[in-house]
Amino acid sequence: MLNDVINEALKLDGFDEVFKNDSLIFFKKEQGDYKRYIICYSVESLHAASSINEYVLNNTPEYLKELAAFSKNTDLIVFLCLENLSEFKKIEKDVFETEEDAFFFKKYVLYFMNQEVDLIENMSFDEIKNVLSNSQAFGEYKKNPLSPSLYSFIARIFIKLPFLEMPKTKQEIVPINLQVQNLVSELGAEFIFDNLKNIDEDTDFDFLIEEMIKNEMED
Repeated sequence: MLNDVINEALKLDGFDEVFKNDSLIFFKKEQGDYKRYIICYSVESLHAASSINEYVLNNTPEYLKELAAFSKNTDLIVFLCLENLSEFKKIEKDVFETEEDAFFFKKYVLYFMNQEVDLIENMSFDEIKNVLSNSQAFGEYKKNPLSPSLYSFIARIFIKLPFLEMPKTKQEIVPINLQVQNLVSELGAEFIFDNLKNIDEDTDFDFLIEEMIKNEMED
């Protein structure tokens, strides 16, 4: 299912599938001087970067390896399924080492759980993109960031896959003074704010603090 989503995203961006086997799918995008290649590699566990490089290169079609652009402009996306998100802590160092390995390909490790893949079942790629602009989905993620959530999973996909562009959202710009006033109102701190605004070199701070404490006690 996840591969289907990524395949759709790649094809929407102009990539064509050129080769696949049980664990690898190769894509290319060649438009004039622009040449870029992406390899999707599904693994059950994360091996050393050198082993990943060796396996991918041994299974790369010869005509791709002969292209000068292939060695320079290829991204390798490693798909890794975890039992739960807390398991990431155990492999975090290995993930960073894989992604920082500079040989042969620029690498990205996209980790996920099967429960997360189930959340995007039957969703089109456009529907998936729209989740990133959904404040309710973000709120659900913030409540429990280690639980499977639609927002967390989709945000991770867009962060890890370099060919995806974050959706643009229009947002009204609120003047900073109005933001401050709204926050003061939400906190019920109008009395404190009004007094602080009027501070000058002649302010009697002892009296001011006494009045603020008195007001707080009355509230």
